[in-house]
Amino acid sequence: MAFWKKNEEVLNVPGAKPAPAAGTTAAKAATPGKAASPEKAATPPKPPSNFADNVVAPVAAIRPSLDRDTTVTGKLSFNAPTRIDGKLHGEVRANDLLIIGEEAFVEGLVQAAKLVILGEVRGDVQVQERVEIGITGRVTGAIKTRNLVVLEGGTVNADCRVTGA
Repeated sequence: MAFWKKNEEVLNVPGAKPAPAAGTTAAKAATPGKAASPEKAATPPKPPSNFADNVVAPVAAIRPSLDRDTTVTGKLSFNAPTRIDGKLHGEVRANDLLIIGEEAFVEGLVQAAKLVILGEVRGDVQVQERVEIGITGRVTGAIKTRNLVVLEGGTVNADCRVTGA
């Protein structure tokens, strides 16, 4: 998501209300420098409640695989979009989107086509397309990807290799 398109993309999120069109009552009420009556003032759109649901292209279904109370040691492999909310010590490979949830902790090798990190990852991250680190995301280790996005608040303490398209 480019910074100059951030507001446009947030407004086009499924379920979000579109911005008022220029010249409408709501748009005029929101014009800087003019006082607007409370009943006519346009309310700004709320930011998406779940970063992972709105940052990546809509996915038919994201399958939760490790619940918050689950701890696994070993290797996991996924062929469908997957979300991890538990603890994993070992390695995980995903041929599609992998989401590391807010309360998740992964220690080891992470390989995926696309990756969204909202929790903590310690180890090597190798992603074919794009790594997105959310405001609660933390990465320690090494990252290799084509595209890297770190939102304000996200923490990266890693060797990063971004190869471009």
